[in-house]
Amino acid sequence: MSNILIDLERLKYPNTGLHTFCSKLGSTLLKRKSDAQDLTFYVPAKDEYIFGHNPKYFIQKTWHKLLKPNFKQFDICHTTNQVSRYIPSSNKPKLILTIHDLNFLIEKKDQADKIKMEISKIQNNITRAQVVTTISEYVKRDIENNFDLKGKTIKVIYNGGALDLSLPANFENARDVKRPFLFTIGTVLPKKNFHVLVPMMRYNDFDLVIAGNFSCKKYVSLILELAQKWGVADRVKLLGPVSEEEKIWLYKNCSAFFFPSLAEGFGLPVIEAMSFSKPVFLSKHTSLPEIGGEVAYYLDSFDPQEMAHTLDTGLNDFENSNLHDEIFKQANKFTWEKAADEYLKVYNELIH
Repeated sequence: MSNILIDLERLKYPNTGLHTFCSKLGSTLLKRKSDAQDLTFYVPAKDEYIFGHNPKYFIQKTWHKLLKPNFKQFDICHTTNQVSRYIPSSNKPKLILTIHDLNFLIEKKDQADKIKMEISKIQNNITRAQVVTTISEYVKRDIENNFDLKGKTIKVIYNGGALDLSLPANFENARDVKRPFLFTIGTVLPKKNFHVLVPMMRYNDFDLVIAGNFSCKKYVSLILELAQKWGVADRVKLLGPVSEEEKIWLYKNCSAFFFPSLAEGFGLPVIEAMSFSKPVFLSKHTSLPEIGGEVAYYLDSFDPQEMAHTLDTGLNDFENSNLHDEIFKQANKFTWEKAADEYLKVYNELIH
């Protein structure tokens, strides 16, 4: 029997990609593991029993930041984010490190000291790890170009989709979402590049619906100011966080999904939109072409008229082609069952 600790400490941040990763990976690992793999989940106190009362839990305490807990009873520790403060300091247990992205290289490009500090943290964690995994080929290349892997190879394990499609599509409080609309979702931050969509709205008759945490009020204000400036304020809807049922309603009812992000380790909303066979319009940056594949439409620039032209030609192509099934198939290439099986295989290989 191998004792494996899965670090899901980032469950403490709801409505984020890391929360989704932790919850989906944890629940799927439990379903797919063998009898020879004994899993314990390192979770915040509020998330004890997130997977029911049968699994084992190791509760994260505030003081663990200063005095690391003793993880020596475990054979393996899987740290599921690259800057975790809870890396075991000794050589036991063996460490698997998952790196999601190096977005800080873009977000903090004018802050050399902070970039240096982030690189140092991640390098230390890579050095400590026996195995390094990441969530896309793009991030793998980024890691190889910025870190000394000490002879280690990086294993790419793609994420799965996050939506529970058995839930009903329900949006009782539609907040004026009535006209045909374009949809995007994600934490509303500058790296998501949502603001470039606003001036494009002058060249079509759709509404634009943006959902997600308002983590940067200054950026939210910029989007609203641009909507006023270009005379489309009545057609730009910022919803904030939405429930799973509301999210399903928005994906199901949108005319198209836009994702102009500049920094993505994976691009989970793209998979979600494609699972509804929706046409997706993506930036060509970072991992997005890898996820959208040949069935997505790509923005050659962020010029409003050029984006509007891409939208028109893309929607026309979508309506006159057989892409619906191909888009759905592309989404189904990425599942949590596949991801969990790959991680469980890594655990088993590391033990033996």
